[in-house]
Amino acid sequence: MKTIIVVFGDANPKPNCTKQYCFRTSADLKPGDKLRSRDYDSEITVMDVLDKDYKYYHQISGDMSNERTSTYQWPIKTLEVCEKNNDVIYATIVK
Repeated sequence: MKTIIVVFGDANPKPNCTKQYCFRTSADLKPGDKLRSRDYDSEITVMDVLDKDYKYYHQISGDMSNERTSTYQWPIKTLEVCEKNNDVIYATIVK
């Protein structure tokens, strides 16, 4: 696993002017790769790939770490990359 930094939307994002997000992934991605997901309305552009697998991000500072030391830290979501398979329907259990 590694951590990727992404932006949503703009086809040509500016690194210092666009809000960035992070995900954990085992996919072989590189900066500039474009992704689509049913979970988001806009395209996802990979800005950077970090070799380290961070577990948490700080929602105010944006710092990433592997230890939870603040109530402002949240788990980094995992992003799985796969080819679209029309023969598979994904669902979750509703209780």
